[in-house]
Parts: sequence; C-alpha cells; structure tokens
Amino acid sequence: MHVIVVGVGAMGAATCWRLASRGVAVTGIEQFRLGHARGSSHGESRLIRQAYFEHPDYVPLLREAYAGWHALGDDLLQPTGVVLAGPAEGEVIAGSRRSAEEHGIPVRWHPTGDACPELAAFALPSHFAAVVEPGAGWLPVERCVLAMADAARAAG
Repeated sequence: MHVIVVGVGAMGAATCWRLASRGVAVTGIEQFRLGHARGSSHGESRLIRQAYFEHPDYVPLLREAYAGWHALGDDLLQPTGVVLAGPAEGEVIAGSRRSAEEHGIPVRWHPTGDACPELAAFALPSHFAAVVEPGAGWLPVERCVLAMADAARAAG
C-alpha cells in the first residue's frame, strides 16, 4: 500500500510520520516549503493541555500526543503550565475538572480566581474560578511540523 498525503502542515506531517513509522509507504505533497506561513499550522506557538474541557474522551489521545512530542525531542513540548479562568460552572472550568478527575490529571483548583496566585495581577469577576494545569504548556508549531516531517523521512 502507498499513501499520498496532500498538505504537509501539522496534521499532514503527523500523518506522514505515524504511517511511515508503521512501515507504510508515504508521499507527502506540499505546495509551499515545509513550515510555511500560509496555512493553519504557522505561527510561533500552540497551547497543549491534557485536562481538555471539551470532553474527557480526548484525554487518551492527548496522552499519546504528549508521548509523541517527547519522542520527537525534548525541546518541542515546553511545559510552562496553563491557567484557565471562567465561571465555576461554565464549560471551561467544569469541563477541565471533569477531564482531570476522570483521568487523574494533576491540576490545582481555585474556587475563586482571586485565590489563584498565577492570576494575582488580574481583577477577575467574583464568580470566576481557576484551574492550573502544571503539566500543560506550549509547542513551537512550525518547528513541530518540521520535526514530524524529518521523522517521517527518517522512517522511510
């Protein structure tokens, strides 16, 4: 089997890498140079976190993503921690809490945003809560695309 991937941004480069690492013959086609600024995978950074407020079902995928970033090199995932704030029962805080509790993700909860030391410089509404995920961080997205493309080439 031979797979052709059209577009080698973040998703295309990841697809090429993971397929090639499984022994699949892959050709990635990109109309611009790799790491270009004309698509959705350009810019300096993207946040990454595991206490995914959108739904706990994403957490196993995120754990695989973390493992993949570490496999590509220790200089890609920058674990700076991420602080989220919003209404305590709102989608962001309640969803993050649900994901963290269901999957044992280390986080610190602050029932009021003003109790969160990381937010001390901000005047938050009194009904805001905060969650700090120390293991979250950011990725240098253009370097990540290039690293995945290099790993795909190295895998054949």
